[in-house]
Amino acid sequence: SFEMITLHSPLPLKKNWRSFLERLRPVIGPGKGPRLLADLYAAFLKAHYLDLGEELLFYWRAREKERGSADALYGEFCRRLKEARRPGTVRRLYAAFRESCARLERAPGPEPLRVRLVGEIYAVYEDFVNGNLAKALGSLEGIRIEVRKEITAMKWLRENLLRSPGGDWRHYRVKKAAAPYLKELVGGHGLESIGLAALASREGFDGVVHLWPFTCMPEIIAQNIMTRISRETDLPVLTVIVNEQSGSAGLQTRLESFAHVLQERRERKGEKGRCPVSWDWTWEA
Repeated sequence: SFEMITLHSPLPLKKNWRSFLERLRPVIGPGKGPRLLADLYAAFLKAHYLDLGEELLFYWRAREKERGSADALYGEFCRRLKEARRPGTVRRLYAAFRESCARLERAPGPEPLRVRLVGEIYAVYEDFVNGNLAKALGSLEGIRIEVRKEITAMKWLRENLLRSPGGDWRHYRVKKAAAPYLKELVGGHGLESIGLAALASREGFDGVVHLWPFTCMPEIIAQNIMTRISRETDLPVLTVIVNEQSGSAGLQTRLESFAHVLQERRERKGEKGRCPVSWDWTWEA
């Protein structure tokens, strides 16, 4: 058996700190408060540096000369991070990983295409659920793609529990970008999906992949708006619906087709400027 504890943001401390501690009291126990706070801080740092490490992985996976080098470094970083117990150790491990990535040899050629992943948080964040889509897209033969995903567990914590100024400002920008298409919260991450997709073209992305679980109502609403965003911002959108029947072969084929569309559009844009996007750029897996 277990007890589930719901935590709300302790900020502002003057108003919420006492109630925050009261909710933690059942698991703190006498004399365990300092140890628990230290463990929470270490867990926070691990989640923070895992996010930063994954961003580095996506960056170098698209640029490394020898395929798989960045993945090998990231795997070792995660293994050591799991065993780390002290904040200083966590910071040193990330610094070492960053330095190792900086020593990787770059592949020749133009800058990689950039694709943003949006959608329901679990479908975007959990590789088992989405068929390791970020790796599949970033490891395609012959086409270099840098994948970026802004919806992560750590960023959710910053916006909803910690309420950091940076997280609040980014959330405001995303909400503002979504306003012409969707003004009200529809649950889940539907509004965030719309806002991030609307910002993608302005922020230098070549395409968007919209991930969501079968029957997810907020993302169904978002998907119906995605075609309008794609048309108005001139940005291809690939829709991937995941469920227990999803297969890797069909997904791989669609990712390859999507990547070729993005590459051809970039080449044509270099010659003729704007390339209109049709609804055909949206698929369902």
